[in-house]
Amino acid sequence: MTKYFRTSEVELTIPYMIDGITRGDFSHLIFLVIGLIKDLHMILKEIAFKQELATDMRDFCFWLYLQVAKFHSVDETLKTAKLYLEIHPSGQNDEAIVGVIERIRNGDLWPVG
Repeated sequence: MTKYFRTSEVELTIPYMIDGITRGDFSHLIFLVIGLIKDLHMILKEIAFKQELATDMRDFCFWLYLQVAKFHSVDETLKTAKLYLEIHPSGQNDEAIVGVIERIRNGDLWPVG
């Protein structure tokens, strides 16, 4: 999976999840499939830091990055969150992003769905 699914393939899946990822829904199935990519967190980070993305798309990609990356390294995820909010201050108004960051700081590492 990791060999064949890279940035462009992950970008194709985002519109199917942007309205939310709900267990049992098609969006959750998409998330489970891309979740098989070993470095998904790095791909999502790359996508989220693209300047040309619309704010909603960029913030969703970053939210999804947070959800995946927290299981790889809490410290690195929090450092990346700080950098993201410095570069994209509009993310500070996104309750989903702020909420996930706060939960990560508190040690609440619940999965998506």
